[in-house]
Amino acid sequence: MPYQDTSDRLNTLKNRSKSYTVKVKLPYFLPAPKHSGFDHRWIPRMDKEGAFWEKIIVADNRADAVNRILRWAHSARNKSRNGVKNVFNHLDATGVKGFDELIEVSDDYNEVFLADGFRVSDAKFRLLTKDKIEQLIEEGCGEIEANTYYPKKRGSVVCTKLKDRNRKRTEYQKVEGVPYLFVRTSGPNMNRYFANVPVRRNITEGTKIKVLSIEREPNGNIISRKLDVTKGKKVQNGYSKKVLLKAWNLVKAADEARKLVEENEKILPKRMAGFTKEHHQDTN
Repeated sequence: MPYQDTSDRLNTLKNRSKSYTVKVKLPYFLPAPKHSGFDHRWIPRMDKEGAFWEKIIVADNRADAVNRILRWAHSARNKSRNGVKNVFNHLDATGVKGFDELIEVSDDYNEVFLADGFRVSDAKFRLLTKDKIEQLIEEGCGEIEANTYYPKKRGSVVCTKLKDRNRKRTEYQKVEGVPYLFVRTSGPNMNRYFANVPVRRNITEGTKIKVLSIEREPNGNIISRKLDVTKGKKVQNGYSKKVLLKAWNLVKAADEARKLVEENEKILPKRMAGFTKEHHQDTN
């Protein structure tokens, strides 16, 4: 038996007690290589989705299994680009670029689920099977979607804009009773004061409001009005940005935030009502 260094983490089975099934999806049937590099040999198979290679590898956990197969994939792809013929010559020819697009690692021990600290680029959440992708999308409630951006984004799933907006909602906390002032609750500059500074206004064109009737008190004060509103089209979305303040004291931070917003308001165009009154009919 040839000598093998016991410290070689790629080939040793020491401290690895879990087994995982790995699939490499193929564009068409290809014979499996005679030498797989580590653990069991690749077995060529076919199902209703097409051809693939399959093997079982041993690892500490799913993250370890993903890292092992990714090391093999990176090595094989580099060799194919340097003139060695292997499966990646066929895969690259079909336009497959992301490893999450073609490799699947099973989750036989239910290690994949949505929880605090979830990151789509972590090894544990990469190379997911279809059922696990569907599970995360369901658990994410609109914050998770399948990755269709290979190879720009790593992972079998990616976070949606909704998740980013929800994160920002909890990242800054409004200081009650103080206009424009927020406190950062997590991340860099935690517990520092920020001003919510308007950068661009909402602009809507074509809104029409028709006053149908007005109910008044005996002294002439308006009680209620019935309106017929035709919504216009928004031609520009307004937004604000959080600006870090120099002050650490609440009173000074509130004053600094007010001055900063007032200065910025002078630059922005004046607020427009965005509608025209077509008709006013007083029935009283």
